[in-house]
Amino acid sequence: MTKHTHDGCTSTQGSGAPRLRVLLAVLAVSTIVLPMLFGAPADGGDEERWRITGFYWYAQYSGTIAGNGTDIDVNTDLGFDHKSAFTGMIDYRLGRRHHLFVLITPLDASEDQELSRQIEYQGEVFEVGTKISSSLKTWNVAPGYQFDILRRKSGNLGVLLQVNLLDIEGSISGVATIQGQDGTDAREVTATGSVFAPLPVGGVQGRYYLTPESRRIYVDGFLKGMYFFDYGNYMSAQGLIGVKLAPYVNLCAGYQVGSRTVIHAGEDEAEFDVKVTQRGPIFGVQFDF
Repeated sequence: MTKHTHDGCTSTQGSGAPRLRVLLAVLAVSTIVLPMLFGAPADGGDEERWRITGFYWYAQYSGTIAGNGTDIDVNTDLGFDHKSAFTGMIDYRLGRRHHLFVLITPLDASEDQELSRQIEYQGEVFEVGTKISSSLKTWNVAPGYQFDILRRKSGNLGVLLQVNLLDIEGSISGVATIQGQDGTDAREVTATGSVFAPLPVGGVQGRYYLTPESRRIYVDGFLKGMYFFDYGNYMSAQGLIGVKLAPYVNLCAGYQVGSRTVIHAGEDEAEFDVKVTQRGPIFGVQFDF
């Protein structure tokens, strides 16, 4: 088994798609901000102290992983497509405009696949036709703080700072080809790369009640990101609509885009790169009390 652990950062692709997502995010935030800016000036908002949310996330995977070898496509090479996942948040409002929160997102995907081409990962070579088992695990625990710059009966808009404590591991198991002095040999191996990366990010979160008096129907969303210079950048976004079913219970549905992660090791060490995005619809329950 080969195992490497290095610090890194997260990134999104520098193409037209991120610019379109940013534009859509700006439009979504505008639908929350403008009604509050030109709405009734009286301050107000939720009286609840705790907000606990749990989402089922039907996440679609795209991107590549690599380690001292081939860029391995998680779709065509490893067979990853849509995977079920969970994401949750606990938010405690310790003051009228101050929040402490923690996000928890465990992603654990595995797949069996027969290779259609030769790949190399963490120094191990897997030939065409090899049956492999692969897994990609991402645990993200993100504590943070939010300050509401706008807080009205019609909703709120806050700025936030959180630290993503990312623990990522990618492994491939199968029969690998070994080139030695006595010729070519084959043996069963598990090649693994991993990284732990604490990443600070900033962003905005907003909620607007379409029915301010009853506060029964609302739209909610966030946009978070950070630029890490030569290492890349990070972005995640979520948008949803919620309906209050009971005094403390809401049903929510929407769409979430995760991050694309890029990690590079030091010059004297083995390399482990992850460039994977998870995105897809979310469905959940929210409790306010």
